[in-house]
Amino acid sequence: MLSTANYVARGYGVRSAMPGFIARRLCPQLLLVRPRMGTYAAAAAATRRVFARYDPLFVAQSLDEALLDVTAPVAEGMRRAAVAAAAAAKAAAAAAAMAAMAAMAAMAAAGGACAGAATDVCAGSAAEAGAVPRTGAGGRALRAILSRVGGAQLVSPPPPPPPQPQQQQQQQQQQQMLLSTLGSGAFGSSSGGGGGEQGAGDGAAGGGGGDDDEDDDEDDDGNPPVVAAYVARWRAVAGALVAELRAAVTAATGGLTCSAGIACNASLAKIASDMDKPNGQTLLAPTRVSVARFVAPLPVRKLGGVGKVTERSARAGGAATD
Repeated sequence: MLSTANYVARGYGVRSAMPGFIARRLCPQLLLVRPRMGTYAAAAAATRRVFARYDPLFVAQSLDEALLDVTAPVAEGMRRAAVAAAAAAKAAAAAAAMAAMAAMAAMAAAGGACAGAATDVCAGSAAEAGAVPRTGAGGRALRAILSRVGGAQLVSPPPPPPPQPQQQQQQQQQQQMLLSTLGSGAFGSSSGGGGGEQGAGDGAAGGGGGDDDEDDDEDDDGNPPVVAAYVARWRAVAGALVAELRAAVTAATGGLTCSAGIACNASLAKIASDMDKPNGQTLLAPTRVSVARFVAPLPVRKLGGVGKVTERSARAGGAATD
């Protein structure tokens, strides 16, 4: 009786729990290898040491399968991404200010020496001041510099008007849409798993995520823009984290592959982990729209615990998909 089969043998119809003589009929060149439980246990121990670095409370489903909750590291990754984005924006503003100072120095050199005190305005500076950008970091910085050297004739633009009731209503609707689409429990226990007969195993988890096309349209799953933007950031962070985990498993086991599913609960992550075997990962955004689109076409057999008999009963009752 076969305990497992590699992906080449499966192409001939060979599968786990199949009698050897049937497997040889399907694939005459099939090689049967005696089990090596000591080797399997050593590889499983190596993978579990890796899993423990990401979730000390991970659940081992078998030698080659585990469920992990990576909500916390994903949240930390998103926090760091936000800090990095803020630092980049600050650096860009500083660069704009430096550019404005350089432009001021060039203007001063071109206009000649100023007469009188340092607060006097050079000849032609009034006209030059009219050309100063009135918006953006560079414009603000240059206006500040000109005002300090005597550009009293510069008038700062008026502050933006307060948001109108209609704008406030639109903002509130967007916030409500975001909360409604993400749904309760979207960032709860996230996990993964799957059968990893050929690799070190499967396992992953998420903290919320999805697709993004970097514009004002819906994403590929149909999520509205206000949700798609956040989902895209999650996808980048969670995807990188799980790719790192899979690479660590490969390194720790001397080359064994690892597939992963990332979703908002264990059942969905388990299904997702089967989507890109033997060495890939599938991310499922934790929004109602994304989950509904993912689950709708799946056959009932994809659900954990559903076998041939239950599938026949479900089909008889008119339930061919989830």
